[in-house]
Amino acid sequence: MLAKNGKINKNPEKGNDMAYNPEKELKKGAELRVMSLDPKQSMKVSAGKVTVGGEPGIVDIIGTAAGKQDGSLGGTASLWLSIFRFMRPDGTVDHVAGWNIMIPLASGQTSEQTARAFELAVNLDPSRPYFAKAEGSRLWIYYREKKMSIPVEQEGVQTDTSENTDNAVNEKCENDITDGEQP
Repeated sequence: MLAKNGKINKNPEKGNDMAYNPEKELKKGAELRVMSLDPKQSMKVSAGKVTVGGEPGIVDIIGTAAGKQDGSLGGTASLWLSIFRFMRPDGTVDHVAGWNIMIPLASGQTSEQTARAFELAVNLDPSRPYFAKAEGSRLWIYYREKKMSIPVEQEGVQTDTSENTDNAVNEKCENDITDGEQP
């Protein structure tokens, strides 16, 4: 039997396999794994999935690092988020890339400093749809889509494409509309 999208429906009793199901889609997300290659600092995953629906992945970091001593991988820590797909309400499917973050640890680096280092690494990459928050030696990682930003020229100065740019675009459009111009 054919589904509405023209593909073969494998289970006609359940309806269209390709229909948007918010309960199902919001539970999808990246699997979270961590690894410490430091003999004195360990990492443990307390919540192993970062979901589209807002459930964070949680990592606990324990101990003070011995640090990176040579050219080997010893004295490093790694955080990995898997690739995943999810469907939007309009039926489009998003493919979210996986991500591996590896950081070198300094001798005497505390678990709080390691959590903060991972927080910075996650938050400083604007191309990734994740946000991290470190409190003490615990790290929370959330899935968060960023709005599409475009550069805006104001008074001859080119602004950056940060979140503030979205506000500038909206204000410019509102001003243009109130001035009788088309946006």
